[in-house]
Amino acid sequence: MRSSASTSPAPGDRFGRRAALIGGTLANSATLLALGHAHSLPVLAAACFTLGIILDLFRPTARALVADAVPTTDRTRAYGLLLWAINLGFSVAVLLGGHLAADGFGPLFQIDAGACAAFGLLVWLAAPETRPTTRERAADGFRTVLRDRVMVAFAGIVVLYAVVFQQTFTTLPLAMRAAGMSTGAYGTVLALSGIVVIAARPLIGHRLDGRDKSRVLAFGLTLTAAGHALAATAGSATGYGLAVAVATLGETLVFALTAAVVADLAPPALRDRYNGLIGMAWGTGFLIAPLVGTRLLVIGPTPLWLSCAALSLLAGLGQLALAPALRRRASR
Repeated sequence: MRSSASTSPAPGDRFGRRAALIGGTLANSATLLALGHAHSLPVLAAACFTLGIILDLFRPTARALVADAVPTTDRTRAYGLLLWAINLGFSVAVLLGGHLAADGFGPLFQIDAGACAAFGLLVWLAAPETRPTTRERAADGFRTVLRDRVMVAFAGIVVLYAVVFQQTFTTLPLAMRAAGMSTGAYGTVLALSGIVVIAARPLIGHRLDGRDKSRVLAFGLTLTAAGHALAATAGSATGYGLAVAVATLGETLVFALTAAVVADLAPPALRDRYNGLIGMAWGTGFLIAPLVGTRLLVIGPTPLWLSCAALSLLAGLGQLALAPALRRRASR
């Protein structure tokens, strides 16, 4: 799953889901155009800094919109479809990006900016406003989120998983290179991850509705642990490909169920903020991942991948421990 963290405030709770989606994607479009035409270091740094702030404005709002518009019994499937669409776009981007960059980065930024603007136009034409009319404790909304002990505990589980997930993009290429494999082999393994998500999602999506979310999440985390345990024994690109495929099956469950759990926990008027906290959890894990992963890789790839497997199992156990509280909250 290609995911980035969102640490932005909650514009969807404050201004409405539709306005936040349109404003965020148009701001992305303008910033990408500026980045593509930057010819000095100060302009480049300013554009990158701005893009880092606004890049994921849409993500918590999109998840909040799904929670607003989709009945509880169908949310897992809906978030799975959202995951499927993101990975389909990622796979296309991987294939096209390299070819476009070969002719210069200008066209690449222009196409990205056009895609963002097209997304904003589609939202303007087709998406209704779904924000609840009530503003439940909006003034201190984020403090309300932090006082929700169940939500904070769940965010901690997400941090553990994020540390493991990000190793695919930080230490896996280093480990494969150290084992004498080419960058092309890593690219193939990475593309395989996207293919697994695209192929698996339609097969399992309808089977998740009505199942206990915590148990499915724990199973997904166990699959992730199994994938990293396989990586500890991998000595070829094929071995790493198999390990990533197994871990990606777990990833497919984790990402779809994570969003559904947050939708169960969040009051309607604070859904954007609750998703923002999960975005911060992802960002925290992504920050920790290279710091810890590279130091473990210095010791050896086997300690690295076995540590990832252990963290995944720990996250799964934490999810099972949290399950009774989640069931009580979901039943209200």
